[in-house]
Amino acid sequence: MVRQFRGYPNSGAHRAVAMTVRPNAETDPVTKLPIPLIIVGTDGGLAFIGDKHSDHYGSKMRDIVVIRGTHGGSYNQNRYIDFDSKTNAAIFTENYGTGNSLAYKINVHKFPSGSFDTNNTYSDFQEHNRRIQTNGNVTIPKLQGNYIYGVKSAGGNGRFAVRTGDGTGEYEGALNIVQEEPGKDWQNTAFPANSRVVYIASDYNSGWLHGDIRRAHLSSTDDTNVTGSELLANPGPSFSNTNNWYLDASNQTSGTIATLTVSSGRLVFTHSDTNSYWDGFGASFTCTVGEVYVVRFDIHSVSNMNLLRISNTASQHDDDIQVAGSNVAGLHYHTFTATATTMYLHWNAYTTAGTIQLNSVSVRIGEEDRSIAKKGLQVFGTINKTPVAPGAELVGYSNWSTSNYLKGGYVDADDDFGSGDYSVIAWAKTSVTHTGIIWSIRNPASSGTGWSQLWASNDNIRFGQNAGGYTTANVHYHDGNWHCWIGVKRNNKCILYFDGYETHSVTMSQADPAINASSEYIIGRHYDSQHPWQGSLALVRYSLSAMGADIVEKIYEDEKLLFQENAKCTLYGTSNEVKAIAYDDSKEILHVGTSAGRSDFHRLNRINNTTTAVTHAISASDGLIAEQ
Repeated sequence: MVRQFRGYPNSGAHRAVAMTVRPNAETDPVTKLPIPLIIVGTDGGLAFIGDKHSDHYGSKMRDIVVIRGTHGGSYNQNRYIDFDSKTNAAIFTENYGTGNSLAYKINVHKFPSGSFDTNNTYSDFQEHNRRIQTNGNVTIPKLQGNYIYGVKSAGGNGRFAVRTGDGTGEYEGALNIVQEEPGKDWQNTAFPANSRVVYIASDYNSGWLHGDIRRAHLSSTDDTNVTGSELLANPGPSFSNTNNWYLDASNQTSGTIATLTVSSGRLVFTHSDTNSYWDGFGASFTCTVGEVYVVRFDIHSVSNMNLLRISNTASQHDDDIQVAGSNVAGLHYHTFTATATTMYLHWNAYTTAGTIQLNSVSVRIGEEDRSIAKKGLQVFGTINKTPVAPGAELVGYSNWSTSNYLKGGYVDADDDFGSGDYSVIAWAKTSVTHTGIIWSIRNPASSGTGWSQLWASNDNIRFGQNAGGYTTANVHYHDGNWHCWIGVKRNNKCILYFDGYETHSVTMSQADPAINASSEYIIGRHYDSQHPWQGSLALVRYSLSAMGADIVEKIYEDEKLLFQENAKCTLYGTSNEVKAIAYDDSKEILHVGTSAGRSDFHRLNRINNTTTAVTHAISASDGLIAEQ
């Protein structure tokens, strides 16, 4: 029973409460029970009611520590709170807005083992041990969406489950499992490098996304084969005419002001009407509503043009998809979801004279990127998808050849590892000794320079880059079983791990392979159409962080369970909207409720499910589960 408190804040509405019993807690003289540490989330900050008594003016009282940001009371609403089940660190969300705005940030706050401060403590949130922010203000690990709808400890020691959302429905109530790792500067957004997150939905499981994740492919549970072909009737390169491209000059005020021509094999749009804003050009293509597509376009030169818009109409509208950077010369990729059976690419001019020259434009069905970067890969040829094991949900991708592969752009400066750290994770299976590429980034115009790869070379497995060298290890990788390949560039070394163990490392003689904006990201074959992988691939990921050996082992041990017979790895049913989460410490099971029922996870595996809808809450302890 809580009898006396000192300093309890006048904090307005109370949003949440959580409590735990620490090993050093005092015994309450009345109840004879350990005194709990209590958190109360309010609109004015977070109040911690201590688990010890101290003397205050002759009376024994429990101290209260108030944690509040420096932005003002309206920015300190705390909506969701819990305790780390192993460390008793507090996990709580914070808003940065007014009123009932949604939470966007998770704080992890560890407490001293002794007594609390004897005075109210008003701390800037920067003083907390750790902050994890959502997609709107990204830190590491990278959460989906812009808002947080709930957070629960999911095994302790920095592992917790998060319900996220973005207000649009795409990530509404999405499940993210976070594993925090200590040992770095908690305030630097580039750390901790070993922290990671996994996204789990009804149709995919991303696997562990390590550190500063940039790409996450081949994570689907859909076993439908996919065939990619060019969807534009006249994509270039080496344009000979303007066929199947339209000129929209309906707004010109006089004369022939907007033109669409071909020059030196390039498609050229020229605009000279300073009074017209809408004149432009474009092309249409047929697709399937809800499918993901990738447009690739190579701009030779451009001046005074608006951004490329992707829409379901032939003219510009404010609700079109606007492709950032699409009015700058160079190679560009963009991933989008079709909203109609006929979609349009459309560039238009400013109210000043302008022009654009295109070397080529391509639209193909895409293989999704499950990271928040959403940089899908174009599908070339036919990629087969079959379960990784009998009865398993996760699928392996196969049928790789010189004409069957996946390719995307490596055109953003923030993707380039330069001389810094990076890592690649892939699961691969083959029965053939061969030279085959799993993953590569390479400048297609280079000859022996500007590349990084993960590949097999006859009896060896390899990882590295042209600048400085690569690892080579003789490993029996071709036994027809699934194996985990992890390549890590850390400091001045390239290290190759196989099934959780280091096989070989090499000290780099040169740090930066000079990969540039013309380089492309390829899975399944070499950049020059050679050396396809002769087997299956799954869960290919790329990160600008270098994991340590202990993290490599943990990832392998968790993910290998997904490749067993009858292994389930997604939310049961078709709904991705998580309504409630709970963790049973004694059974080490995470319970996740949706409208389809309750999914029970051990590590990354779904080991059980129910079919009764969960609407609001789940509680679990020692095998006893209550839900509503």
